[in-house]
Amino acid sequence: MTRRPKALSGLLRRYDPPVRALALKLRDLVLREMGPCHECLYDAGYTVAFWYSYTGRITDGVCLIAVYTKHVNLGFTRGTTLPDPHRLLEGTGTWMRHIKMRTPADLVRPEIPEYVRAAIAEADDDPRDSQRAPMPRVVTIVKRASRKRGTRR
Repeated sequence: MTRRPKALSGLLRRYDPPVRALALKLRDLVLREMGPCHECLYDAGYTVAFWYSYTGRITDGVCLIAVYTKHVNLGFTRGTTLPDPHRLLEGTGTWMRHIKMRTPADLVRPEIPEYVRAAIAEADDDPRDSQRAPMPRVVTIVKRASRKRGTRR
């Protein structure tokens, strides 16, 4: 298991313990499937999102975790191109699709890692398909949404 950055606890503090636990366990699952990769922890104000890619660019993202008040989404940036044999993908966007996680039982379904592996296979920048040296560890950066003057959360 990858060590959790200190900033992660601070970002998740505003969520209830069951939602925090779902987010952290889902993070562990994604990192277990993707291996060393780039992780961007982003506080968007209305949600906290963890983006995963092999390049460090959000636009090259393979998947993301979005934390909400009552659930956690496992999102796929190219979700419309993924196979959906279990009919779990939700969403109506041009590209994005997600799977809602509401309970710990949702995380242990064997289909969930299958979707992550399918998203990795769909990614253009999977280092296992290139001549680049593999990353030695997970590289985590933390970003916060910029606030406009005079606005509060």
